[in-house]
Amino acid sequence: MKKGMEVMKCLVVYMSRYGSTKRYAEQIAKVLNCRVCAHNEVTDTLLAESQIMILGTCILEGRLEGASVYQEWIEAWPDKSWILYTVGLSNPALTNFDPLMAAAFKPEVLERITEFHFRGTIVYKRLDFMQRLAKQLEDSKEHSLDTVSLGDVERSMLETYGTTYDLTEESSLEPLVARVRAIQKGEK
Repeated sequence: MKKGMEVMKCLVVYMSRYGSTKRYAEQIAKVLNCRVCAHNEVTDTLLAESQIMILGTCILEGRLEGASVYQEWIEAWPDKSWILYTVGLSNPALTNFDPLMAAAFKPEVLERITEFHFRGTIVYKRLDFMQRLAKQLEDSKEHSLDTVSLGDVERSMLETYGTTYDLTEESSLEPLVARVRAIQKGEK
């Protein structure tokens, strides 16, 4: 960036149910030295004065929490740079997020979004899927836990069942931060 040019102002907004999305938002804001707030604290003034909007949301039950609010903002403020990050339990390197994104946003809105996907924290006491899975295995005459093939991640999840299993990685934010800095430098 040339000397004397003003840095494009960023705002990090999050919708967080269990805390991981908020934690990522705070980390992003700290690295970028910008403001962070919950989605229900956003005002028209904040939207108007920010050129780069970083929106965080969690994936719950196969959908993006609060995507309709974000879609309204993106449609109302098309001149901004929009970055969306999702936080869920699946491994982003192994997950196709296209169907999830297509179900949450109109195609013309998706074209304006740069997306990133991160892993969150599993708080087992808030989940009941492990109990359902165990019950299904127990009821099955064809399978038992002895015959279920488990990878390292699945084994770790089972070993930590009943506790909190943190899958967040601050280093995973580097591509998002790099994208924001590129936008601030005027790069496409």
